[in-house]
Parts: sequence; C-alpha cells; structure tokens
Amino acid sequence: MFPEKPFVVTVLETELANRCGMEGKKVLLINTREIILKDLAPGKKITTFPVFVIRKFRLRKNEFGFEVGTQFPTGEGFMWVKINSYDRKYIQAAINFISPKNRANPVLSSSGRQEAVVGTTSNKADGVEGEQAAYQGILH
Repeated sequence: MFPEKPFVVTVLETELANRCGMEGKKVLLINTREIILKDLAPGKKITTFPVFVIRKFRLRKNEFGFEVGTQFPTGEGFMWVKINSYDRKYIQAAINFISPKNRANPVLSSSGRQEAVVGTTSNKADGVEGEQAAYQGILH
C-alpha cells in the first residue's frame, strides 16, 4: 500500500472545479482508490474522485491535473491544482503507483511548454481507453 501523504494545494478555476464548488486552498490526498480534495478546516466539504472515473493525469512544473469522465456525478472535465514544486516527485510516484503500466511521457502543450502525462486509465464507459486518452489535447 502506498502511504497517503497530505498536500496543501490551491484549486485552479476550471468548469469542473466550478461545478464541484471547489476553490482556494485544499488538502489533496492520493491513494489507490481515489483522489480526495478536502477543505483545510476539519468537518468541511470533501470531494472524492474514485480512480474508475479518472481518464488521465497531467503533471506540470507546479500544477497537477486530472480528467474525470462522464461517470463522475457532476460530469466530465479537468481539475487542476497548484502544487509546491518539491511535492511533484511524490505526486508522480503516487500516480505511477495507481497506474504502474503508464509511465511519464513528455507532451508539448500548444504553448510549447513540456508536460508529463503521468498516467491514464482505461475507461471504456466513456469511450476513452489507455494511452489514447493521453493525447486528446491539453487544457490550459
């Protein structure tokens, strides 16, 4: 079992973040079953993203993102969070642990910045499967 480590992150504005009511600073937890974003204050809102609804993960220099499919209650979309650069290696290891067959592949965004696709999941219900999902465009 991969040890769960909490990260303090800042949720970036996306359509999915808006639909989930997510903004500002949160605690990010990654385990083999789900990605969790919860408020810093105890007993406040917790949003969980089960692994089976996640299509792919993205890791930039100071940002971590993942795309959820149509099986997620608020619908498909990207969730991006700003991370500390020293947390990047741990987050990449956690994602590789969830999806060990999908190692980081460099991808260039339309702005020319290099990104790492650190994992994809097979989500046949969404019509997106495996590595195919990793190259369907990059959200800014």
